[in-house]
Amino acid sequence: MMHRRLAGLVLAVMTIFAVGCGGSATKSSPSANGSTGAEQQSAATSPTGTTTPVSASSQFIAKANLICTRLNGQFATIRYKTIQDLAHRAPVLAGYERTALSELRKLSAPTSIAKDWNAMLADLQAVASGTAAIGRYAEHKDPMSVARLNLHLISIQRDRTAIASRHSITGCAVV
Repeated sequence: MMHRRLAGLVLAVMTIFAVGCGGSATKSSPSANGSTGAEQQSAATSPTGTTTPVSASSQFIAKANLICTRLNGQFATIRYKTIQDLAHRAPVLAGYERTALSELRKLSAPTSIAKDWNAMLADLQAVASGTAAIGRYAEHKDPMSVARLNLHLISIQRDRTAIASRHSITGCAVV
C-alpha cells in the first residue's frame, strides 16, 4: 500500500512541476541590462532597409512570452526526489509563479484578447496558489492530497494552454 501511495506521489509531483508555466521552443538571451531582443524590439527592418513599427499586439506577445520563458527556466533549475524535497521547494516555485503573475498583470492586453488574457491570468493565479498548497500537503506528508490537487491543476493548465496557443503566447502554453 505504501509503495502505491509513494508511486502516486512521485507521478503527481513530477507532472505538476514538469509542466510549470509552459514551454517555448525558442530561448531568449538577456543583454547586459537583463532584457532580451524581444523586450527591446519596437520596430522591424524590412528587406528594403526601411523601419516599420511592430504592432502593440506583437510587443505584448513578446513580453508575455519573455516572462513565461523566464519562469520556465526557473522551474527547470528546481529538482526534488522526495516528499520532503517537495515540501521545501514548492514554496519557492509558488514564489516564482507569483512574481511572473505580477509581471504579466502589468501588461496591457490588446482589446481583442483581453477576455482570454484575464482568464489566463486567473488560471495562473490558481496554479500558483495550488503549488503553494502542494507544498503544504507535502510538508504534512499527504501524497493523496498532492495527487488530487495535481489533477485539478492539470485541468487548469489545459485551459491556459488553449488560450495561450490561440493567441500565439507560446511561452505561456503548457506543452
